[in-house]
Amino acid sequence: MSPEPFDLRRFDDPVEFAALTRPFLLRHEAEHCFFIGHIPTLPTPTDVLLLAVTDAGGATVAVALMTPGRHILMTRAPAGAVRAVARHLDAHGIAPPGIQAPRDVVDEFVRSWRTLTGAVARSPVSMGIHQATRIFPPARPAPGKIRTGESADLELLERWAAAFAQEIGEPQLADPAITRRRIMKGQLMIWEDGGQAVAMAGSAGETPNGIRVNAVYTPPPFRNRGYASTLVATLSQQLLDAGRRFCFLYTDLANPTSNKIYRAIGYEPIAQSTRIEFDHPNERR
Repeated sequence: MSPEPFDLRRFDDPVEFAALTRPFLLRHEAEHCFFIGHIPTLPTPTDVLLLAVTDAGGATVAVALMTPGRHILMTRAPAGAVRAVARHLDAHGIAPPGIQAPRDVVDEFVRSWRTLTGAVARSPVSMGIHQATRIFPPARPAPGKIRTGESADLELLERWAAAFAQEIGEPQLADPAITRRRIMKGQLMIWEDGGQAVAMAGSAGETPNGIRVNAVYTPPPFRNRGYASTLVATLSQQLLDAGRRFCFLYTDLANPTSNKIYRAIGYEPIAQSTRIEFDHPNERR
């Protein structure tokens, strides 16, 4: 059998990586918003695994990245490029705890990874990627106002970030250093009602035309009052007013309530991805 016509390159320099992959990523800016926004924030050299797959003509056809200890993230990709990534990880003894990518990419990776390592996939989560170019305020806005999270809110936002991370199954997001950094950058917003903080939401990952809304969390005692939807609508409108053409956000498609709420304020689904976990038969490094 002739070798597949794909070439895989691994990068230590995010600037070099971005120069090669950015034209490919920008073809689907909203779908690839995490990659576009995250890559420029990486230090040089980086400990993040950065992989690009090119075809026989030298054109980028797939991008993958993995922060140590976290899922590998992949863009849309032809099956042969997915297999090339799986072979590279296996050859270098890298065992991702899971993968998040478009469903066909996940399915191909799971088949390849099972053949190479015997790993079993479990706990699939279907994610929706949404985009808003215009915001419609909630029909019944929640009382209160938006404000920027400050250093005085650090302890509260650290607790909320930890609870949020547990709810969505991504414990690494509970790292207090992430919350502190986001507060310093003015990236975490609070909805306040009667002087009491009742919900949070953040923004991150700027792209040429957009920005991602994330970390949307309401503590259980304050839920079902419209705080989160009013906060997301207000924050999104502020971001659009500041010059962004669109905002993005991810949702768990198994949560019909949140998806309905985001649709109502102007977020439209544009793509889907799937996240799965692996059970590896032997611990790998």
